[in-house]
Amino acid sequence: LRDLGVEEDDVVTLYMPMVPELPIAMLACARIGAPHNVVFAGFSAEALATRMNAADSRFLVTCDGYYRRGDPLDHL
Repeated sequence: LRDLGVEEDDVVTLYMPMVPELPIAMLACARIGAPHNVVFAGFSAEALATRMNAADSRFLVTCDGYYRRGDPLDHL
């Protein structure tokens, strides 16, 4: 995240399902001192934008897909 420009006090929005990368991203934010904002992965792009604007979020972390019950799913 630091390589992407995240600094202390930058709000980072996490928009991903329950995948192992979610708590890893949360811990990375905590280590940097950047508050994170977890948004339910089922929300639309419009709802996501509303929540990001309300939180003054400058960064978005997401995933392009994941597996559910062994089947691949697109997230985008």
